[in-house]
Amino acid sequence: MLISIPMIQRHSGAYKLLAAIFACSPFGSFIQAEDRPNVLLILTDNQSYFELSCHGHEQLQTPHIDRLASESVDFVNFHAPPFCSPSRTALITGRYALRAGVHNTVGGVSILHKSERTIANYLGEAGYRTAIFGKWHLGATHPHHPNNRGFQEAFVHGGGGIGQLEDYYGNKHANATWDHNGEMVPSEGYSTDVLFSRAADFIKSSEREPFFCFVSTPATHTPYETEPRAAERIRKRGVEASSADLKLYSMIENIDENVGALMGKLDEWGLSENTIVILATD
Repeated sequence: MLISIPMIQRHSGAYKLLAAIFACSPFGSFIQAEDRPNVLLILTDNQSYFELSCHGHEQLQTPHIDRLASESVDFVNFHAPPFCSPSRTALITGRYALRAGVHNTVGGVSILHKSERTIANYLGEAGYRTAIFGKWHLGATHPHHPNNRGFQEAFVHGGGGIGQLEDYYGNKHANATWDHNGEMVPSEGYSTDVLFSRAADFIKSSEREPFFCFVSTPATHTPYETEPRAAERIRKRGVEASSADLKLYSMIENIDENVGALMGKLDEWGLSENTIVILATD
């Protein structure tokens, strides 16, 4: 069963439901962990609902996400905090962000209270392997680091966006340095490519264990930086766009390319029929 739910916009109910179904008793006590569906959550940052060809954008081409949308329940009417950290708080806890002490993106009010439990906590306790790749933005140090919040594998950048405060000094989308389980490591390639590649490796290594894989891209947040292959395709189509728009479009189409590649891997590895895929915008 492949249940994909594209474009959930700042809403926590689906994740609270997932946590309840897959981790909590009494349901969880009746099935073995290896029988439970995998969960792949893909969250793109600051992407508009309309910045997909399936939602009416006339210049973008996002065929892989379009296909996912055609196979999915498409949630289009949700209400939640309008900032990154509060939105993510609601997303992974199933609670109003204010209850968890998060109501902005800076100044100490973007840090998830250490008493809060995340979907990664629940699923990890139910026998899932858990991982996050990309943007966290809910606390960078113990006890707020994702490794302290239920994620067994964490490959993240600091702060709210590439190159912002708390991120590794001088970072850009290409060839960035990341926090890998508390150790700073360099990468080669564009941020979205790096994150999806890491996620694919994690999923493949899970083998018989169920997994919760959270791919949280820093794209399409600023800084807008061109992804060369996608930008070349867009130019060849004759798209008329400003320099800033071309950068943004290339970031979006690069996300789409990576979504298609990862979905292909799920097919190749025989995981599609037992993986819930949720694609959302922040």
